[in-house]
Amino acid sequence: MCLFLATAWGQNVPKNESKRFSVYTDSMLFKPDFKIKQDFKHPNKTKPLRSDIDFNYLSSSYSIKSNTQQIQKALTIPGALAFIGLYSGHKNNTRSWIGKHTIQARVRKEFPAFRSHLDDYLQWGPIAMTYSVKACGIRGRNNIWTSTKLLLKAELLTGLFCHTFKNLASNTRPNGHNTKSFPSGHTSQAFVAATFMHKELGHLNTWYSVAAYGMASTVGTMRMMNNMHWFSDVMVGAAAGIGITNLVYLLHDKSQKRKERKWVAVPTINSDTIGLAMNIKL
Repeated sequence: MCLFLATAWGQNVPKNESKRFSVYTDSMLFKPDFKIKQDFKHPNKTKPLRSDIDFNYLSSSYSIKSNTQQIQKALTIPGALAFIGLYSGHKNNTRSWIGKHTIQARVRKEFPAFRSHLDDYLQWGPIAMTYSVKACGIRGRNNIWTSTKLLLKAELLTGLFCHTFKNLASNTRPNGHNTKSFPSGHTSQAFVAATFMHKELGHLNTWYSVAAYGMASTVGTMRMMNNMHWFSDVMVGAAAGIGITNLVYLLHDKSQKRKERKWVAVPTINSDTIGLAMNIKL
């Protein structure tokens, strides 16, 4: 439940404001107090160059975040989840109140005979829901082709991350079957799918995000109930799925903004001529 609430709250990012960003950057070319003569025969009559823009509102209501701030926002929740998981799995803390052995003992005590393969299928649930909703004609954040490319990138990077650390860590599973426990691949996959659904549909209705992260959190819980993973495995798996998917979308958004603005033109005026200065990005 804590995992679900943390991710659902932490991923509640504002809607895409790229259009306002574009309008704001355009307005910065023309200062609010910059006037152009409406009629040279009547020099006292002037008007703003861009009368259609409320400069004061734009300049006061929108701020441009730096790259560092954007990355920090994308990794804050994943970082917190990873810290909790690593703390729980540290050899000096495994018997503490949040230690992986303590938590797993409680889980096994409550569900000693639990066995289910639902988590094998539920990890793909948010992806199936996203494509089903789009197939019904509901427009998401991106078209089908773009969203599929972003999903494949997130899946590939997350899979590589989990495979690498499973081999490096060599942690034994709670049931002792093998040493591929850390991190949880099912959980990381589930949270890639959940973050994908949140990014594509969450801005339309909050319940899309709630459903996505609810399914992902259920997968992580079931991995512990099936005695396949420790609490630390699940938390780090969730952090990997959310963090990597957030970064994939962040890089995509930044590349799109670079494509949108290839050149900037600024008017220049002196006492007797009007000109145009142009800055072209090659």
